[in-house]
Amino acid sequence: MDRVHRTRACGWTAGTLLLTAGLAAPAGAFVASIDAYRVDRDGAVFLSDGFDNGLEPPEAAGFAGAYSVFGVIPDTAESGSRLALDTSLGVFSFNAAGDPRQTVQVNHLTDTTGANPSLGLYRSHNLSVAGLFDIVPMPGPFSIYAVGVRDFQIGGGTREQLQLQVSRNDATAFGAVRVALVKQVFGAGGGSTGLGSVLFEPPSDATRIALKLEHLADTDSFTASFRFWDTSGPLTTDFTVLGTGTMFNDRNYVRPVFFASTQPVPEPGTYALLAAGLCAIAWATRRRRAPAPGRHA
Repeated sequence: MDRVHRTRACGWTAGTLLLTAGLAAPAGAFVASIDAYRVDRDGAVFLSDGFDNGLEPPEAAGFAGAYSVFGVIPDTAESGSRLALDTSLGVFSFNAAGDPRQTVQVNHLTDTTGANPSLGLYRSHNLSVAGLFDIVPMPGPFSIYAVGVRDFQIGGGTREQLQLQVSRNDATAFGAVRVALVKQVFGAGGGSTGLGSVLFEPPSDATRIALKLEHLADTDSFTASFRFWDTSGPLTTDFTVLGTGTMFNDRNYVRPVFFASTQPVPEPGTYALLAAGLCAIAWATRRRRAPAPGRHA
């Protein structure tokens, strides 16, 4: 690589690193708390985790390696029969719509090949995926905790994700905390689509909310519902149904997840990093457009 190309590459690399450092500042981060996670298959418990043994993911209810973690979950995160999901320890990435996010996510490692029927959550099964979360303050401009189901592209990567979430998004016309069913499709032509939502209006004595996705065998969709709990159990007798979302478009399986996410907001001191990153990228772009010395344009 000649000196001109090395200089351009360094400009792009430096700009990207500075821009990422600025965006990934943890201001606005919050801690979500999940009290229980449960998956049922064909009327039987597939996995139930009460987060009560002091062993954090990737361990799950006595099973080593049942989860993988996107972000960092410290050794002290599981305490008092709940698991803390600290978004300041999450991984910086983008959602399907291209919005920056800082996310800590736990992936339930189920079969995605069809080769291990005892470990699979397939289209042919009746399925439910549920998470019981503490009701916590939701900081702006964006914050979320959720359960979801995913499928994957051949060779890795998420293709689709259906998530039932409690979220605050100050950029929307609603501006209030809502319970929402959202479909994300990653890749060309994809994006994020809201499928249904209601205002988050817990009873005054509610301390927790149960989020649940359900799938009827041999169909292509999940239904979404929720209900509020206090410290002793459910406060409402029936789930409030939000809507449906399709999965299984060209896959026979799903993999459940639960997570918390925030929009990284730069601290005042990181605006300099953002400006430096943008300047470096702009400089590298101008160098790319300009002809190298001794060469024709």
